[in-house]
Amino acid sequence: GSTFAFCFASCLLIQTTMSVKDVVEKLRSLAEVPDTRPIIARDERCLGGLIQFASNTDREIAQIALETIQMLATHAQNKEYLLKHAELTSALDKLLRSPHTDASIQIAAQCVVRTMRSSEDRTPLQDRTSAPSTPVKRTNEDYFIPEMTSQARRDTIQKSLMALPGVVSVSINPITQRVTVFGSAPTETLEKTIASAGMSARRPGGGAEKENTGGRHVATQEMLDAEARREKQKREEAKEKQRTV
Repeated sequence: GSTFAFCFASCLLIQTTMSVKDVVEKLRSLAEVPDTRPIIARDERCLGGLIQFASNTDREIAQIALETIQMLATHAQNKEYLLKHAELTSALDKLLRSPHTDASIQIAAQCVVRTMRSSEDRTPLQDRTSAPSTPVKRTNEDYFIPEMTSQARRDTIQKSLMALPGVVSVSINPITQRVTVFGSAPTETLEKTIASAGMSARRPGGGAEKENTGGRHVATQEMLDAEARREKQKREEAKEKQRTV
């Protein structure tokens, strides 16, 4: 489709500059923040990626993936959810039963299972002071960014937002120039980051999106969408001419 989703579990297909190891290490880094653990566990792309990485032939990648899953399992809100996750439990069972599984990976898988089944909170002591006593709020923040007209600008927004603590995924639709940010990062932080990149973050409206800047009327979303389609058609026509030359 036209939506380019940026989430670490799926970025191998999208962000060719990131290696598998880069992806799994970034997921582990995100999971080190206790507040993000329920968010990552419930994002099927992120958790699905970790499950895949746990069976990677590279022992280091598999080890990091299992450590990250265990980290997710330390959070009280995740234990029951992960225990009932069929894909995860099946993958762990295969790792434990297969005679071809490296001994260190089997040990890591056993640690994950024990943590998931444990009824007590095994959150590391250094994390407990910051662990929330109430359910963590995860949000989808949607923005319309009219200046996001090129791939370079989309990449800038994507990388800037993904670098923020608490951000799990960023989805960009280049046709509608909309960005959806999933995670627990504060709205104010997201908007400041977009502004720092030299762009403006506007909330998508239900109908026509209007803004008065010096008395100037901004076009409706439908007009912007039509313009984006025309630009896309022009690019495709230009590429076709180049191929025929």
